[in-house]
Amino acid sequence: MESKASSQSAAVALTIAGSGSGANAGIQTDLKAFSANGAFSASVIRCTTAQNPDGAAPIHPIPPESVVSQIEQVVTFCKPRSIKTGMLYSTPIINAVSESLDQLKSTAAIVVDPVMIATSGKTLIERQW
Repeated sequence: MESKASSQSAAVALTIAGSGSGANAGIQTDLKAFSANGAFSASVIRCTTAQNPDGAAPIHPIPPESVVSQIEQVVTFCKPRSIKTGMLYSTPIINAVSESLDQLKSTAAIVVDPVMIATSGKTLIERQW
């Protein structure tokens, strides 16, 4: 079966980031931006937050192996021309994303946006110190 993305003329853009339920940040915002610029959007969810412009509740990370599986499925099926990272949250997931993209030898342009603090001031990265 041919992917919907490959049957369209639009380039595929992939975001690997956190999901902010308020739809004003994270994957939701990336998907809007990709679509507004004519790209077919794909996403890999790294973690979820319950958030709005005033603050974010606890972050619920998705296990690194699940994130890697999501990346593998999207990259091998949709062949994105661009990949953007956002909130990755922890050292293990940063390493897993980096290694996964390196192993897949994707030729996509990669934009790294190290989102670490929300507009509300909430820390969005696991502290190691």
